[in-house]
Amino acid sequence: MSTLSQWPWRRSLAVVRAGHAVQVESVLLGTVRNYCHSLGIRDGEVLECLTQDHSGVEIQMPDGSRSRVPREYAWFISVQGL
Repeated sequence: MSTLSQWPWRRSLAVVRAGHAVQVESVLLGTVRNYCHSLGIRDGEVLECLTQDHSGVEIQMPDGSRSRVPREYAWFISVQGL
């Protein structure tokens, strides 16, 4: 799976590189889940990583809307590469 890092957190949204699409497997922790639901991110959702930096990950949803997920939350969003 070339879209994700080979480090232990390889299945986290926090390590997805810009330009790659992933599918959300699960969102850990209630606070992070509530935040994701407020953005419209649910299990099974396909997201495209637009940019990534020290503060967070900018994603594009299937409907074309864009959101920014803070890095401290992105660590707890489990994803798989497409």
